[in-house]
Amino acid sequence: VISSKKEGGTKYDLSLYKRGDLLEVPRTLFTHFGIYLGDNRVAHLIPDILPLISKNKSAIAKMVTNNLEDFAYGSEILVNHMDKVCSQPPLDGDEVAQRAEKLLGSVSYSLLWYNCEHYVMYCRYGMAISYQTYQVYLFNTMNSIPLHPAQTDAYSMKCKKKKKKNQQKKPHLV
Repeated sequence: VISSKKEGGTKYDLSLYKRGDLLEVPRTLFTHFGIYLGDNRVAHLIPDILPLISKNKSAIAKMVTNNLEDFAYGSEILVNHMDKVCSQPPLDGDEVAQRAEKLLGSVSYSLLWYNCEHYVMYCRYGMAISYQTYQVYLFNTMNSIPLHPAQTDAYSMKCKKKKKKNQQKKPHLV
């Protein structure tokens, strides 16, 4: 499901979202993720651009809630798109939201090891993984750039297999 702003308004259609939905907002170089908590609130790991512009660790290590507009920055929102990619079934919506709410506050943020995607994947599927980080891993592997050993172990899970299978099914466009 793809959701965008209402025609002629500045608000998103809240009827499209359920408590525990995994939200994705595509950006230029990456995708930002959050969990919908209900009542126009989205839990997500830090303002997604902050690590690039600040070294203030206390500001970066925050799980925050915003309304949909602040979370999406006017972009379209993909809803539960990862359900098609991950072979692990999603948890119940209330359980997903409760996991997200328990993590509000300080966490140990890392762009590669625990980012907004790791956070939402843990909340919705019980596995803290990031496909975006995995793509960086693959790029570095293909280009012989070594990464930390923990990175390779993190991607031996079910979701990796399902994603590869889905990628093989996509037609090649010339």
